[in-house]
Amino acid sequence: MDRDDAKAWVVSLLDVVPGIRRMLREIARVEVIDRALVIAAQSLFSVVPLLIVIAAFSPHHVKEALVEEVSHAMGVEPTQTPGLDDIATSSDQVRTQTGIGGVFVVLVSALSFARALQRMFERVWQLPHLGGVLGNKRCLYWLVSWVVYLQLIAVLTGAISGREFGWLRLTVQVGISVAAWWWTARMLLLGRKPWGPLLLGALLTGIGIALLSHFSSLVMPAYVQANVEQFGGLGVLFAASTWLLAFGGVIVVGTLLGRVYSEEWPFLRRLTGADMPPPLETIRVRHLEQAE
Repeated sequence: MDRDDAKAWVVSLLDVVPGIRRMLREIARVEVIDRALVIAAQSLFSVVPLLIVIAAFSPHHVKEALVEEVSHAMGVEPTQTPGLDDIATSSDQVRTQTGIGGVFVVLVSALSFARALQRMFERVWQLPHLGGVLGNKRCLYWLVSWVVYLQLIAVLTGAISGREFGWLRLTVQVGISVAAWWWTARMLLLGRKPWGPLLLGALLTGIGIALLSHFSSLVMPAYVQANVEQFGGLGVLFAASTWLLAFGGVIVVGTLLGRVYSEEWPFLRRLTGADMPPPLETIRVRHLEQAE
């Protein structure tokens, strides 16, 4: 097969498989890598300090469950990552050094993570950005609820730890994760999209995060160790940044796939009540307007 034949075969494949051609256009429009990078950066500099503060002010069993859940998601043991190990051992020091003002600063900085997610959802669903008092208040509500969600999932999965509960633990994690991301999309879009069209994106995101955690357990321990040996303490930061970038990519791609295929596949469109996919000419006009 020569080059022209291969090109013709790829073009025909795009026409045969529903949604692929539009998905490629949407990836370029949403700027998936840029969105994933923003989410990863906000996670590293906003969410990690928030997790440390939450663990420090939580009961001992909740703190241990939270550390175990975070380490499980990243596929590493707390002892491999000094940052996670410090959370479990230096709570008294964090509490004494972090006053009310410090907690307030951490919460305000964590709002940037919520706003990054909000802008991503708005970009995917082609909705205008709603900031101001209303948008920031909704982001604050989501952030507080997300803190509760983290403690809930840590306690629930900690209660069913052990090899004999492996499948049950995975089912609980995926179920809670799907529900959380479904509600997150609805919350951060300020109710501008109905529940139905948001379901597939939440389902794909929840499953994608579970697969990421499983894959991380195979790759991350050796990757973290190699980075620590090469860069010392900074190696943990580099490894965490890589994982958070993958985490952000799963969220963006899962949300985008959910929108595209909820609209492109007729049976999913009927099931979720999604809108008809926009005509090709409308998409081209939108792309030209954004380029200008």
